[in-house]
Formats: sequence, C-alpha cells, structure tokens
Amino acid sequence: MRRIALALVLGLLSLPALAYLLLLPDAPDPREWQEHFDHGRVWLVSERSDAGRSWIVFDRYGDLRQGSLHAPAVLPPWVPPLPTGPDERLRLGYLAVGWPLRCFVAAWEDRTDLKWLPPAAEIDEDGQSMDRASAELRRPSNWGNARVLPANAAIDALLGAAAWWVVLTAIAAVWRARRSREAPRHGNGG
Repeated sequence: MRRIALALVLGLLSLPALAYLLLLPDAPDPREWQEHFDHGRVWLVSERSDAGRSWIVFDRYGDLRQGSLHAPAVLPPWVPPLPTGPDERLRLGYLAVGWPLRCFVAAWEDRTDLKWLPPAAEIDEDGQSMDRASAELRRPSNWGNARVLPANAAIDALLGAAAWWVVLTAIAAVWRARRSREAPRHGNGG
C-alpha cells in the first residue's frame, strides 16, 4: 500500500517537472495558417504541435459579410470559446503542455498590435513564437498565465503513477533478492 501511495505522490509531483521539460525543445515544422469562422467573425489561425506542446494563434481578421462559408475548424478542447465582441484588433495565443494529454494551458492576448506575443498568424510560420511562449512560461513570474485542466492532469498523473509503481516494484524486487542472497551468509557465519 505504501508503494501505491508513493507512486501516486511521485506521479503528481512529476506533472510540473515533465511539463517544464516539455517546454525545452525547439518548435516543430511550421504549419500554414488557415481561416476559421466563429459567430460571424473571421480568424486567421496558425497551429503547431509536438509530442508535449501545442501552440495556436488566433488573429482577428474581420467580420463575415456574405458569400460561401467553409466549415469552421475543429479546435482542440483546451481552447476556450473565442470572444464575440467588436474588437477589431485582437490576437490570442494558447500554449498547452503535458503528456500524453495537455494538462496545463497558458494564454496571451494582444489588443494593440504592440506586443510580440502572440504574433500575427500570417507571420507565425517560423515556429519561433512557440519557443518564445515556452520560454515565457518557464519563468515563474508567468505561471499566473497558466491554468490546469483537471481531468487531463488526473489522467496524466495516474499514468505517471503507474510508471512510478513499476519502477518502485522493480527496485523492491531487486532489494529483496539482494537481501535474500545476503541473509544465508550472515546466518551461517555467526
């Protein structure tokens, strides 16, 4: 029972450590931007992902007047609903971190076109904004930008606990085997 409890604690403690490590790699190959339609608003969207991070930028492009409408893009479940207000200049950037599920999400917003994060979607093709957002999130002063997705965090923690339980069980088996080999030597030598 102690091994299971220790594995659960280690699984929970591993979440932020793993998330921090996932923020270190370079961004994956860029993905072209696309249009997304939401409540009569047109957004340019740039998105990219790797094994432990997902980055998405929404750039408000304008309002849908008339004409043909493509089906709206399917957004990841960790992206909150897009604002429907009259903001002409609005850029939103979301960085989600975790493995295998994204369990921490940070958000950046620019309503002035003066901030460097998030960048405009059409120029977010080099992958550097994902690395910049990761670097920002590595700073403790920016942890307030992040929120936890409880269901995903619970699943990630349980999977981490299972991995730790296997490691702890293997260590205990090796320790018991060593003790059982050493015990006869000490008992006969007395």
